[in-house]
Amino acid sequence: MHLCCDEAQIQTMDEGLSQSDGIFGRCPTCEKNLGASICEMTCAPDQSRFLTPGEVLTSPYDPEVEYLNDIDYRIDDDFAKGIFDSCKGVIHPSSGHPAMDFVCGAYDFKTCDHRKWLTFLGDKENNEYVPFQITYIFDEPEEEHRLKREAKFFFRRMRHLCS
Repeated sequence: MHLCCDEAQIQTMDEGLSQSDGIFGRCPTCEKNLGASICEMTCAPDQSRFLTPGEVLTSPYDPEVEYLNDIDYRIDDDFAKGIFDSCKGVIHPSSGHPAMDFVCGAYDFKTCDHRKWLTFLGDKENNEYVPFQITYIFDEPEEEHRLKREAKFFFRRMRHLCS
């Protein structure tokens, strides 16, 4: 995989992804799928095709440092469902409950779906582990046609199921 991140960015991303070990560690495939979508969001050389940066802010600690406050992440609905499907059956090791009970915000395993899950994972206001707001935009036929005219696409790389 060709990446456009430096070593420090990859280290930071890896540290963030390690938080999912305690929840999804029983299914390396789930972790791989979720990690791949985050890695692509962070380091893909073609990320401008499926990400739109939002507001740029200046650090209150260092006026020379700017950072993104939010992004829009256009993701293929079937791809997102595939990631969710590879993770939805994982049981949280210390509780014996489905992992989705802990990572879908106000929803539990029975009412969670791929859109609710990713929406929560990107919700900076309600998820303390999100470094900035990630607004997932799932492909809809009319939206996809409009974005194709604008030469944008929805992220949809390979995913695997948990065996």
